[in-house]
Amino acid sequence: FEECGYTCSVGVAHNKTLAKLASPVNKPNGLTVLPFGNTSGVLQALPVKKLRFLGGKLGDRLEAAGLMTCEDVRRVERGALEKVVGARELDFVWDIVRGVDRAPVTPKMGTKSMLAAKNFGIVRALDGLLNLVATLTAELAQRLAADEASEKRRPKTLVLTFRSNPAGGAGGWKNHSRRVPFPAEALGARRSAADRRPALEKAVLRLLRDEERRLLPCIFLGVTATNFERQA
Repeated sequence: FEECGYTCSVGVAHNKTLAKLASPVNKPNGLTVLPFGNTSGVLQALPVKKLRFLGGKLGDRLEAAGLMTCEDVRRVERGALEKVVGARELDFVWDIVRGVDRAPVTPKMGTKSMLAAKNFGIVRALDGLLNLVATLTAELAQRLAADEASEKRRPKTLVLTFRSNPAGGAGGWKNHSRRVPFPAEALGARRSAADRRPALEKAVLRLLRDEERRLLPCIFLGVTATNFERQA
C-alpha cells in the first residue's frame, strides 16, 4: 500500500464461506478474523441469500417457505427442511447455515490465456504489420517470462487472430484465427523476455504469410498464448 496505494480487505476464518463473509467487514484496507466459536452469532440474522450458492433458486425456495435468515433455517427439523430444498441439497443447506462448508480450498491457476492485441487503421500490405508484430510479440514475451517464473507453467498453443476484409465491401470485415503449437524456442525458465521474442516473432510472421490471402486488408491483430500447462 505504501508503494502503490492499493488497498485490500481480507477475511480469515475456518472455511472459505466464512472468510468471504468476513472479508468486507473492514473495507477498504483491513483484516477481519472470524473465530469458529463466533460463527453462530454472526450468522444468526444473516439473510440466507448472502451465503454461497443460496443466492439463486435454492435461496428462493427457502424464502418462499418463510425461511429468511440462517437462524430461521436452523430452527427447522431435517425432515421439514428436506421438503423445502430436496434430498440432494439437504446436507449442504443444513451445514452452511451453521457455518460448516466442506468444500476444499483449491488454489486458482493464473489467467487461462494471455493476449497482446491492437486495433488500427486499414493496413493493405504485409510490410505494414511488421512493426506491430514486433511490438505485440515483445509484450507477450515479457508477460510470459514473468508468468513462467511465478506460476511455473507454459503455454502449449499460440493463436493468431485478425480482422480482415479480403473480398472488399463495407460489411465484409470478419474475424479469423489460426492455432498452432507454441514455439519451444520461446519457452524455458532460463529464457528472458529478450531471448523469447525472436522465436515468437518468427512464428507469428510465418502465420501471417500463410494467411496472407485472407489477411489483407486488416484492421486488428492479436497474438495469444493459451492452453497453459504446469511444469514439474
